[in-house]
Amino acid sequence: MVHTMARQFSVPGLWLAIALIVASALPGAGRAGVAAESDGYQSLAAIHKVVYEFLQERAQGPGVIDRVVIEHLDPRLRLTACGAPLQPFLPDGQPGVGRLTVGVRCSSPKPWRLYVPVQIHRHIEVLVAARPLPRGVVLTQDVIRQERRNVADLARAWYTEPKQLLGLETRQAIRAGEVFSPQLLISPRLIHRGQELILFATSGTMTVTMKGQALEDGAEGDIIRVRNLSSERIVEGRVVGGNRVRVSL
Repeated sequence: MVHTMARQFSVPGLWLAIALIVASALPGAGRAGVAAESDGYQSLAAIHKVVYEFLQERAQGPGVIDRVVIEHLDPRLRLTACGAPLQPFLPDGQPGVGRLTVGVRCSSPKPWRLYVPVQIHRHIEVLVAARPLPRGVVLTQDVIRQERRNVADLARAWYTEPKQLLGLETRQAIRAGEVFSPQLLISPRLIHRGQELILFATSGTMTVTMKGQALEDGAEGDIIRVRNLSSERIVEGRVVGGNRVRVSL
């Protein structure tokens, strides 16, 4: 089962920090903005404010927000002062972290639309390999460690709780420090190639059992090839236990 394990956190003081970043990005923006609006132009400070409030409402997602940077607008920008509330929005396909763009539009008296570049930095504590692991290793507590990673750098799903990993098996070799993901792991193999096992088939209330031999490894639920030792036929069956495979009649 795939786990993304996204958790939500509130960050005290985060939005004060955003306000400071906005203020530092526009020297004298407050005074210039008021003057510009009185001359019939839209205040750039007001645009930054609506973007800041829009992001504040959406400060949710996996991990903890480290920093939000709202990039400054060109002070020479001249937009008609909006006679209606500014409308912020996220264009389609925008990520929840990293570099993105927030749109701001005005509906009257003269409609316009503007896109403001923003950077959102989040980190999360994820589980990684404590040492290099070859293929076929069953995970135990001593091969798992926790590390802080940038959410934007995590291309796959990840794990945050060791109990989700214990007992799983590496599907391939894993480097030290590599983030554990469902693509790298499989359920432990219950059947091993060459193992003698019980083949069984059911029809209504009747169950037929016979001896067989596994021709490949398999975890619970896997379909594997087996040899019926009575008939020497090779058939496929589903692994249902440590030495049992269900086949069709």
